[in-house]
Amino acid sequence: MDNISSYHFLTVTALNEWDWTSRIIFFSFALLAYLLTIVLNAALIMIIAFEKALHEPMYIFLCNLCVNDLCGTTGFYPRALVYLLTETNRISFEECIVQCLAVVYSVGEFTNLSVMAVDRYIAICQPLRYHSIMSPFTALSLVTFIWIFPFFIGVMAVSLALKHPLCRHDINKLFCEHLSLLNLACKQDIFQGIFNGFIYISMAVFFVFVLISYLKIILACRKSKVNREKFYSTCVPHLISFLNTTCGLSDSLLTRFKVETLSNIAVFFVFVLMSYLKIILACRKSKVNREKFYSTCVPHLISFMITTCGLSDSLLTRFKAETLSNIASTFLSVIILTFPPVVNPVIYGIKLGPIRAKILYIFKSPRINNL
Repeated sequence: MDNISSYHFLTVTALNEWDWTSRIIFFSFALLAYLLTIVLNAALIMIIAFEKALHEPMYIFLCNLCVNDLCGTTGFYPRALVYLLTETNRISFEECIVQCLAVVYSVGEFTNLSVMAVDRYIAICQPLRYHSIMSPFTALSLVTFIWIFPFFIGVMAVSLALKHPLCRHDINKLFCEHLSLLNLACKQDIFQGIFNGFIYISMAVFFVFVLISYLKIILACRKSKVNREKFYSTCVPHLISFLNTTCGLSDSLLTRFKVETLSNIAVFFVFVLMSYLKIILACRKSKVNREKFYSTCVPHLISFMITTCGLSDSLLTRFKAETLSNIASTFLSVIILTFPPVVNPVIYGIKLGPIRAKILYIFKSPRINNL
């Protein structure tokens, strides 16, 4: 705990060059995004919780995803709104640690999405065995893992950040996260390297799970129109969420390990793009109507835009590009904490038939119409 006595407060420097006009504009958008995040995710959680027909593993995992989004955004937005609306750019060390826990815990979204990928693989590739494999006990075990793993990562990350005194107090991001604190420490030790290696290996294992699951799903979709329908309705939203989270994780990995090139990330996205190109070609040759084909392009375009933004932030982090303004670089750095929590409930609400039907039923109810 020596570092607490070294610096009682840390300084967030991301907004130093912002004028009041920019602050007010971004404050308005940030407040709107935060309110939308709370309303949309809370609504989806309530729909799944109160609708017995949705008490299935896929929707339970989706509910966990919404809870995770709420945790991450609640750890980020309140303090960011204070920074934007006032001249305060200091945060106490204790508050910074709490924010670190919230941000690191939001990485649990990636764990959740990996579990959801395996669930979709079983549902599409082994539908007759789905309920026997994805039993209530299995689903409960996976949900427990979704919560325990990021909690362990968060506690370990903060513990390592507390281990050494800080030699600097300036944080170049709009929020606290454990990598920023580690960069402020006076020295690094072998335990930090081992822990970061563990995170790297864990993320690689999750990547492999997701890629193998989607490869098998794609192969199954080529042979069955029913599987293609199921893929469009359940897997496309999941893939969008997965790409969202991937952008943020690639930024963190590049920051920590100082990767000299983006070749590994490029290979991953080339794989995704090639896979989707083949899916589009296969769908155009099938009897699926053109309207359905074009409806799937919208999620693909969203994914591409999110990926582009994420890679832009990664390039800025690695090469410290000076061509973009401080405002643009700050905006890119917080996309992973702000965009997915708003997009996820919208995409899932639109693409998943049972949830969409429940939403339409609520809006068509007499009580709503009489308001």
